[in-house]
Amino acid sequence: MLKTIVSFFILMLVVQISVSGQLISRERNLPYLRVFIDTDNFDSTCLQQLEAGWESTLPDTIRLAVGCDLAYYWHTRNLYTALYWAYRVWEMVSQTEKPYWSAKIQVVLGVILLRQEKLDTAIVILERAKRKLPQSEWALLLTQ
Repeated sequence: MLKTIVSFFILMLVVQISVSGQLISRERNLPYLRVFIDTDNFDSTCLQQLEAGWESTLPDTIRLAVGCDLAYYWHTRNLYTALYWAYRVWEMVSQTEKPYWSAKIQVVLGVILLRQEKLDTAIVILERAKRKLPQSEWALLLTQ
């Protein structure tokens, strides 16, 4: 009996790890598990998974979400890499003309600029983003 219970818990652990380890999958109802929102699984492979997802053929909205998250998650590790991703997303937003995503990447750019101590520019960008974002999306913006 004890052996069966231990085997069951090991099986559940393995299933949980394999299911939660993939952030982007077209086979799910929710193709992109947003880190810290839809999943708390953020380990050393997450940035690699997001970068691979960005390069794959995803719908624009998912790709923009992945790109914004890449830029944001990199800002605490490497500001140059964060800027690289932010500008890639900005380039895509400029071509698709999506005001919501324009505001989201402006918030991330503001965060990066704050870390670079470019305070005046950051405030201008964050104020522009605030005008475009619905109030329900102001949490990250206001904490900056």
